[in-house]
Amino acid sequence: MILVHLFIAEEKAEEPASHVQYRLYALSLRLVCPIPDDQNTRGRKIFHPEEARQSFGFLTTTRLPELCPFPIYTRSGEVIVEVRRTP
Repeated sequence: MILVHLFIAEEKAEEPASHVQYRLYALSLRLVCPIPDDQNTRGRKIFHPEEARQSFGFLTTTRLPELCPFPIYTRSGEVIVEVRRTP
């Protein structure tokens, strides 16, 4: 089950048009290279986003082109992000 929280930035949000097709994209996050112990000087707990109950995504009316996985760098280390269209 996918639970979607919709945030609308416009002040006067209109009801979604029934004839418009919306697409939901999910961001899949996977820790691939945890920060080494010698660089974790504060002893922070390493967070594995793939084990989290929550994740990120976005809703759009336009189809996105295929995107290659890309890295982001967090306090826990290198995380690979994949953008996937949900069924």
